[in-house]
Amino acid sequence: MLSLLRIPSGDAMMVGRLFHATGAGTHPTLLLLHGFPGVQQNHDIAFALQRAGWNVLLINYRGAWGSHGTFSFVHALEDVQAALAYLRRDDVTREHNLDLSTLVLVGHSMGGFLACMTAADDEAVTAVASISGFNFGLVAEIIGDQTEAVAELNEMFGEAAFFLNGADGDVLTAQARAHSIAWNLLKKAPALAARPVLLLGADRDQVGPVTIHHDSLVEAFQKSGAKRLEHRTVDTDHNWVTAREELAVMLQEWLAAIRTKTHRRATLGRKSTVDPHPETS
Repeated sequence: MLSLLRIPSGDAMMVGRLFHATGAGTHPTLLLLHGFPGVQQNHDIAFALQRAGWNVLLINYRGAWGSHGTFSFVHALEDVQAALAYLRRDDVTREHNLDLSTLVLVGHSMGGFLACMTAADDEAVTAVASISGFNFGLVAEIIGDQTEAVAELNEMFGEAAFFLNGADGDVLTAQARAHSIAWNLLKKAPALAARPVLLLGADRDQVGPVTIHHDSLVEAFQKSGAKRLEHRTVDTDHNWVTAREELAVMLQEWLAAIRTKTHRRATLGRKSTVDPHPETS
């Protein structure tokens, strides 16, 4: 089953697609976030995870691909929070049989950045996965005030902004530079170190080279003492065009392990509340 949703964010409505897990009862829930501007929408991954027993919500950020409002990086961060707030509404949870005790964020490119940023500030998020994640804060720190580098970033953001309502390359660059410290994912690793994290990089990534965006983040997590970190690079491009099935399998296996451990902890928790010497009447 697939539902088309209208999700409020700010003063606008976002387009959402909820891929319902098959089978009776409630199912764990996953928010799948596309990149900038959203060349790869990841519907194939959503279907694969749906078949694996997950409710999967895809959103289009404000100003992106049919969603109302204007796009910006600041808005995109707010949009992810708005999507989580929507999922947590009692009426939505009941209507769609959502189990939010296991709630996972998975994102590609900018979506990986948004997933990590959001999960770091939301302890109720069970786990987070980033696929070819783009570290906007680190890039902004690296270019600093270098005129030529800033111009190149303006051009790159401007080309993508053509596909997004109200977006402007200069404004997007200014946002990244203004938030360079707060948006550097390397600084978010300590907040996520205790939770399951999956970092996937593409060896032939020309948009977000692994040495800058993947390897440095893996190192930051390792320095933070992350015990549930999994990381890997694959011989493919930024959009994983040649490795879609492999990507789906890696995500399915990682999510299955999370689901098993979450269920085990819940079972142990229930057992611990049982009085080993109950009174008889």
